[in-house]
Amino acid sequence: MSKNEYLNLLKKKLEFADDEFVDSLIADFEAHFEAGTSEGLSEAEIISHLGDIDEIVESLDVDHLTKQKREKTVKSGDGKVNHVVVDGKFADVTLVPSLNGKVEVNMINKGGLLSKFTNTMIGEQKGDVFEIRVLPLFNVSSDVDMKISVTLPDSLLSCKVMTTSGDIDYSKITFDGECIIKTASGDVSVSDCNQKSYDFQMASGDLKFNRSSGDIRVKTASGDVMIKEGRGVLLACTLASGDLMADGVFDKVDIKAVSGEVNLELSDATNLSISSVNGDGNIRLKNMDSIRFNVSSVSGYCKIIEPAGEHKLKNRQELILKEGVIPCKVSTVDSKIVINMG
Repeated sequence: MSKNEYLNLLKKKLEFADDEFVDSLIADFEAHFEAGTSEGLSEAEIISHLGDIDEIVESLDVDHLTKQKREKTVKSGDGKVNHVVVDGKFADVTLVPSLNGKVEVNMINKGGLLSKFTNTMIGEQKGDVFEIRVLPLFNVSSDVDMKISVTLPDSLLSCKVMTTSGDIDYSKITFDGECIIKTASGDVSVSDCNQKSYDFQMASGDLKFNRSSGDIRVKTASGDVMIKEGRGVLLACTLASGDLMADGVFDKVDIKAVSGEVNLELSDATNLSISSVNGDGNIRLKNMDSIRFNVSSVSGYCKIIEPAGEHKLKNRQELILKEGVIPCKVSTVDSKIVINMG
C-alpha cells in the first residue's frame, strides 16, 4: 500500500467525523511520512510504524467525532416567513413558539452508526416558505432515533407537518392561520395552542388535543382521538375503527364513525350531526335544551334523557324539546346512542 492509498483509506474510514478534525489528523500523518522519508524509510515501513487503519479508528472517540453528524441547526434568513413545511419522514417532530420571530430547526440523530451516516436534514427558505426535509440516503428502517425541533413565529399563515412513523408534538403555538398534520403511524399531541384551524389526516396514530382553540377537522382510520377543553366554530371528525372522546365548546359538530365508540360532552352548540354504523355513543349536551332531534336508524336507536323523562327514538322519528331551535341529526345502523341533556 502506498502513502496516498493509506491516507485515502483513512479519510474514507473517517467519513463520519468532523471535517476539521479529519484535516488536522491527515496533516499529522503527512508530517510523519515526511519525517520518515527524510530518515530514509520507505512508505511501507512508515505505514508499518503508523499502524493498522481500523485499529487507529477504533482508538478514537467516536461519540465526540460524530457530533457534527448527529446534530445540525439551520435558521431562516432575513426575509419574512409566512409558511412552514416539515417533512419529517420517520423522525419525531417537536414544534414550539419562536422567541425571536425566526424559524430555527435543530436535528439530533441518536440512532446507531448506520442511521447517523445515512440520514440527514436540510432546511431552506424559498420566498416566504421555509421547508424542512429529512433525507434518508438509503432505505434504513431500523436503528433510527432522530428528532427535529422547530420554532414557529406568531406571524405565520400556515404550518404543514408530515411524518410516516414519527410522532408530532405541537405545543404553545399561536398564529392566525391553518395547521395541517399528516401522519401514517405516528402519534400527534397538540396542547395550549390558539389558531384559526387544524386539519389532521391520520392512519393508525392517536391524536391528543388539549386546552387549544380553533376549528378541528380529523380523518383517521384506526387511531383514537381525544379532545379535552377544545374551543372553536367547527368540530368535524371522521373515524373508522378508532374511538372518539371529546369535550369543549363548538358551534357546529359533525361526527361520522364506523365501529369506534363516541363519547362527547358539548356545550352551546348550534348544529349537531352524529352518525355511527355499529359503534355505541354517549353524549352529554349542556346549555342546550331547545333542540329538534331527527333520528334515523335500522336496528339501533337513540335514547334521549332529559329532566322530564326519557325518549327512545328509532327508525325515522323526530323529537322537539321546547321550541326546537337547535337542529340535531342522529343516524345509526345498529348503534345505541344515548344523549343526556344537562
